[in-house]
Amino acid sequence: MIDAGVWRRALLLPREQRSGTDAKDAADGLARAVIEWSGAPRPKGSLRHDAAEAIAVGLWGVIDAGWLDGVPEVVSRR
Repeated sequence: MIDAGVWRRALLLPREQRSGTDAKDAADGLARAVIEWSGAPRPKGSLRHDAAEAIAVGLWGVIDAGWLDGVPEVVSRR
């Protein structure tokens, strides 16, 4: 289990974390960037916030496990 604050601090800008709504919106943008970067099929409709956050957690997880050296530049929010 991972607390949302952990992956948010690692992947989102401070201004994107001011509220839960801001963080969910930012996670959507991050998830869309990850989808584009990875070559995965784009969602046919809207991307639900829980799916976007799951993608963000997955990115954080592979970075934390050392499978990626860091946040890919094309995905980075910094």
